[in-house]
Amino acid sequence: MLKMPPVFSKVQQKKLHGQSREIVYNVLMFFEEEARQWNDADPNFLIPVKRCQDRCSQATGVSTRTLQRIKKEGNRLSSRTTGETRFSTPDKKRVGKKRVTDFDEFDKTVIRRTVHDFYVTEKCVPTIEKIRLKLGEAIGYTGSSSSLRTILRDLGFRWRRTRNNRKVLIEREDMRNKRIDFIRQVRKYRAEGRPIVYTDESYVVTNHSTPNSWQDTTNGGLHVPVGSGDRLIIVHAGGEDGFVPHAFLQWTASQSTGDYHKNMNQKNYEKWVQEKLLPNLKPRSVLIIDNASYHNVKVNKVPTKSSLKVEMQDWLKKHNVDFTADMFKSELFELIQKYKPPTIFCLDEIVKNQGHSILRLPPYHPDLNAIELIWSQIKGYVAQHNTEFTMKGVLSLVERKVSQIGAVEWKKCCEHVINIENQYLERESIIDDFHDNIIINVGGSDSDESEDEHSTTDEEQEENIVHLGIVPL
Repeated sequence: MLKMPPVFSKVQQKKLHGQSREIVYNVLMFFEEEARQWNDADPNFLIPVKRCQDRCSQATGVSTRTLQRIKKEGNRLSSRTTGETRFSTPDKKRVGKKRVTDFDEFDKTVIRRTVHDFYVTEKCVPTIEKIRLKLGEAIGYTGSSSSLRTILRDLGFRWRRTRNNRKVLIEREDMRNKRIDFIRQVRKYRAEGRPIVYTDESYVVTNHSTPNSWQDTTNGGLHVPVGSGDRLIIVHAGGEDGFVPHAFLQWTASQSTGDYHKNMNQKNYEKWVQEKLLPNLKPRSVLIIDNASYHNVKVNKVPTKSSLKVEMQDWLKKHNVDFTADMFKSELFELIQKYKPPTIFCLDEIVKNQGHSILRLPPYHPDLNAIELIWSQIKGYVAQHNTEFTMKGVLSLVERKVSQIGAVEWKKCCEHVINIENQYLERESIIDDFHDNIIINVGGSDSDESEDEHSTTDEEQEENIVHLGIVPL
């Protein structure tokens, strides 16, 4: 008697689709014809029993290449190691859970600090699951491990191989260097006695309020309207001496969804800088700005790898760089990289001409921008006092709070940022010691994203606990 198939089948409990019914019919006809020809001993029909794939291909009408793929999948299912119990359907559209990867700048800062804390305070290497649990407590993260891997990769973290051939999560060197360079540069400017001015754009929605409804004795409570409402875009600057006088700018956004930075552009931002900010700055001020696209428009735009070949050739001609007509794009781009001048930004030139300087924040580091703490105070005030849920009412509340924030509040925020800078530098030395203890391919390339799926398990990484003999921050 033949043995049962190695993979448990539930065919008897299912409705067979047209393709399945066709294959079953083909197999039935094959066996009937095989039995008839066997009885007649027709050598032209019979296929040797050992040629299983040929017999199955002729019986089902499926190519041998497809049969090989099906066999490979069946072997995997029969091993019972994957947890899968049924064959897949190629190209079938499956509706999966939406990845939770949309976080604001402050949540991304929390994620980075959470990873660092494993090295600095807990003295152990993190795993995706450990980070996910920590973030659930810190910011209510509910996303999957795969979503978290995407976020970490966007923040500049990569998996690196250790001495025991396992992988650990390490922040990219270029991301660390940008943070270190920024902190060293802003410290240098402070030592020179130059005023540090923090600038930024933010927004407040008309329905912004605290989670609890307002209660009074007249109407039994005010309920927040459905939706977020219209956006009020606000732009300002300030430092230890308070807000820059007459630099406050606000207007109603053209759209109430998506990234609020899209409500600003290069022309409007530069107009604000020239007309409201620069005339009111102290001499030799240093402007701290983020990396919004309209902050980084280049004066000397250089062709990229995706530029047209003729654009590359025109750029080389303009800069008197010799090339030949038979050169390919890759060769032209190599010449461009060799002779391109230092990057010059339009905004930097405008500010430089007035005797000031610009210093850009490292990516995803709003905790190094003191005005972010000011925005938090303003939004908190609006949330507590917003009862009208109108643009006029929100604008009035914002203006009132701005007038109440003076040098004392600003100085506290600036001191808090300086403390954050100090903590980052102290942590860098601990992370350096950690690298020296476990990483063996510091000069090598980063591992692929696919390797995340095979990163070290929690149990394995418990063995990797590192005691560096350094007092945690």
